[in-house]
Amino acid sequence: MKKFISLMITSVVILGIGFVGVSIYGQSHARLNHDETNRNTQINQIIIYTTKTCPYCFKAKDLLNEYNINFVEKDLSDRAAQQEFMQKLPGVRNVPQIFIGSEHVGGYSELRDLADSNQLMQRVSQPQ
Repeated sequence: MKKFISLMITSVVILGIGFVGVSIYGQSHARLNHDETNRNTQINQIIIYTTKTCPYCFKAKDLLNEYNINFVEKDLSDRAAQQEFMQKLPGVRNVPQIFIGSEHVGGYSELRDLADSNQLMQRVSQPQ
């Protein structure tokens, strides 16, 4: 009887590991394919100027991540990022500020509007 129980427990553990392995592989493999698709279609670089405590900066980054859009974050606590920001947007003091290629989109609300109107992926993938 002990051998039967021991064999049964071993089988469950092996099956459990196999299932988890397949599940993890399936998720990461599906994400990889989705990311590769977006990388192939993303032509324009996305730059987002942020601060570390801005809730709308977090929302904007979450939205871009939701669409698997690669972006460059420029934190305004960095002196070089501050100078670049002031040159590109003199007089603007609120964040986030988002650029798709050379086009200034605006902040989180404008980014959200692009996503809601199904224009975000089009803007990211069309040449300027």
